[in-house]
Amino acid sequence: DKWNQMVKSWDSWTKRKADKIKSRCRKGIPDHLRPTVWPLLAGLVEERNKHPALYQHLLRQHSDAEDAIGRDVRRTFPENIMFFDSLEEGPGRLFNVLKAYSIYNPEVGYCQGMGFLTAAALMYMSEENAFWMLAALLKRFGMESLYLPGMPGLGLSMFSFEKLLEWKAPKLFKHMQKENVSCRVFAPQWFLTNFLYTFPFHTAVRVWDMFLCEGPKSLYRVGMAYLLYLQDSLVGQPFENIITRIQRGAASCPLIANPDLLITRAVQVSISHKDLQRWEAAFAQTEEGRSQPARLLGSRRGVVVPPTPSPPAAPIPAAIPTPSVSSSSPDSTGAAAAPAAAASPVAPPPEFAAAFADAAASAVSTTTPAPAAGECSAHAPACASAPVTPPASGETSAPVLTPEAVGTPANEPVAPADVPTPAVQEAPAMASNDDVPLAPAVPAPDAPANPTAVVNPEVSAEVKDTPLPAEET
Repeated sequence: DKWNQMVKSWDSWTKRKADKIKSRCRKGIPDHLRPTVWPLLAGLVEERNKHPALYQHLLRQHSDAEDAIGRDVRRTFPENIMFFDSLEEGPGRLFNVLKAYSIYNPEVGYCQGMGFLTAAALMYMSEENAFWMLAALLKRFGMESLYLPGMPGLGLSMFSFEKLLEWKAPKLFKHMQKENVSCRVFAPQWFLTNFLYTFPFHTAVRVWDMFLCEGPKSLYRVGMAYLLYLQDSLVGQPFENIITRIQRGAASCPLIANPDLLITRAVQVSISHKDLQRWEAAFAQTEEGRSQPARLLGSRRGVVVPPTPSPPAAPIPAAIPTPSVSSSSPDSTGAAAAPAAAASPVAPPPEFAAAFADAAASAVSTTTPAPAAGECSAHAPACASAPVTPPASGETSAPVLTPEAVGTPANEPVAPADVPTPAVQEAPAMASNDDVPLAPAVPAPDAPANPTAVVNPEVSAEVKDTPLPAEET
């Protein structure tokens, strides 16, 4: 099998055949190999081996975020039996990983959108690997500023995505401006959860395959491909219809139901790292950019680029500070990761057992309650008063991200594209993915296919035979 051969010689492939890895990831990683390939792409093996006892050490600490995590664990994928069924270990394992990370990175603490990223990882790997996957997503892939208090990275992402929309779909962009529809109304959940909140799971994991290989640029491409597909049905519609079609239409959209077609169209969206860097510089000149500087989902590249050595990791502190608590709404292997069941999960504190049971009972209803007003005040003060689009009849709702989560009204005008670009030295330097070494393959026993993961459905022969177009680099 070509994938097994590639995994066995991973270091050689990343140095000599990075383009081939990218091409295969775009076509989809075999589901039974995701427990092996995702950790290799994320580079988590090296970090885990540097700190083999850190995760268990963190689990023995107390986190101020435990109450918030306990309320949110069953709001994450409420229809997935792994996290809904009280007999499953999923809620406890999700609780453990989020608690450990809130102690590991007290500057971020806990934010509800992190639960979707962690839950997706837990469907394919052990608790400890899921913890290091979350750490890699926030640090290595530059998602940390999306979850910091004030969400500075989300403002940059929305600014850049609107620039991309203006460039690729000017007709739709002008109509959305006329109707006062901002990307901040519907797109934050795309970037906060890597489309896990919006797309069906079998499609979202294909976005992850591409994201882990090529970096955050793939999120812009996927979002743009979705809007281009809907463009003709959106132009001419009023505000309410535009928002409803974008937010609620993904479940029934033929493009989203066919991940091969979605990725093919996403690759056709031409966008370079220089484009993202230019918009990043323009954002830095806006009032929002000056008040909350962030360099995040812009110029970071994929991890298959030959890296340079990174500085040695800091030692584990004797006493780990407790984190700030906040919640914002949306919401090893060289061969194989250990099976999830072999992770020996640490059960959450007994005082949260009742909260888990109550949450499970409430999740059976047709709607899932959103967080109480004020829960996310530390990250987005205006979130409590933000409007929420009601679900259609029979739908199961989950906490919805709103434009106010980034502290900017939806109808605020976008800064012009010709804003002068500042000198490079004026922006705080931040290492790109090119500066991070790719994790070497570490031998480990093969893991069995994950029984909880969703296998991609069959697609038409026409789509399967369609070659992916070459990317403009």
